[in-house]
Amino acid sequence: MATPILKRLEDVLQHYGLEPQANIEICATSGVNEIFFVQTQRGKIALKHHIQNNSMSRLHQEAEFALKLHQNGCPTPRVIANKNGQPVTEYRRSELYIASEFIKGNTFPEGERITDEHIRNLSLGLATFHQVGQDFALNSTSQQICSYNLSGLTNKLMTYRCELHTLEQSNACANAMLNLMHSAMPMAMGLSRMLTPELIKKCQKTNILGSFHRSNFLCDDDAKLVACLGLDDARKDLRIYDLFQFALYCVEQGHGQRESRASREDGWRHCLKLIIGTYSERQPLTKEELECLPALVQVHFLQRLAEHQFDVTDRGFDLVMVKLQKTMAYLDSDTQALTDICFEILSAEYA
Repeated sequence: MATPILKRLEDVLQHYGLEPQANIEICATSGVNEIFFVQTQRGKIALKHHIQNNSMSRLHQEAEFALKLHQNGCPTPRVIANKNGQPVTEYRRSELYIASEFIKGNTFPEGERITDEHIRNLSLGLATFHQVGQDFALNSTSQQICSYNLSGLTNKLMTYRCELHTLEQSNACANAMLNLMHSAMPMAMGLSRMLTPELIKKCQKTNILGSFHRSNFLCDDDAKLVACLGLDDARKDLRIYDLFQFALYCVEQGHGQRESRASREDGWRHCLKLIIGTYSERQPLTKEELECLPALVQVHFLQRLAEHQFDVTDRGFDLVMVKLQKTMAYLDSDTQALTDICFEILSAEYA
């Protein structure tokens, strides 16, 4: 590890009265956040440098929300206060850190290692998360656009498209992204007919995780959820959007498609019915929330396009483009699959 980084972390740890007792592990570092695991005289901790959400007031809210989640049965790491009794530490007036206890566990699995038990346990965890988050005030960040804010999403994509036009002659990825944008914009315009204000009004809104990253969930060897990590993307939004993203992850990992003749639609059917059925044991969903699911296929794709607004010149973006193009190829079939599956669920529920 470079000396400047080590010196910086040692300085930050002094705010907690802690010293590293062994080599510091870099868990993750990017333009979004840095996370370090540190063995100290008081045990192992996780130290997170918040780059994405660098608002002191927002991070105080995240720490308070994490504590409320923990107290109400949703496992989150305990935040460690600094010597001033504060959950957030400011370093050199520009960098913000939060220290928390280290929780041992396995990252939520991928591929064939995903089991129905993993899905059930995380579905129950999401139900608790949404229940606790319903009455908690959490300010949105400037980058966040909720799933049903179609005008905000369209405006962001239009701005992005203008930026891409200035790069298209010199950047192959910018040109490829523009082609995706031209195909996607009519979809954005048509979403208002699917997600009407009347429909949205009848859907429950709460603080949701906002994005699904397997690294944000830790499980034990028995598939039990032991930690929910990372509130960077948490925001007030439709709770059904979290469930959709969870189901999409499982489908993209091939869950429910192991049989020789199983299709992607079979995967959607298996995962959605398992997630919705388990979630509803703790937090029943409304008819209107289920009716939103087909539209969320397109909303999520547009959200992913908008997320990459400043990434097109980055190295490795061509891999992102391949993934986006693959996702777009499934949009029509996924939308139809969710339309059919939701009809099946609603017919059984309201027969």
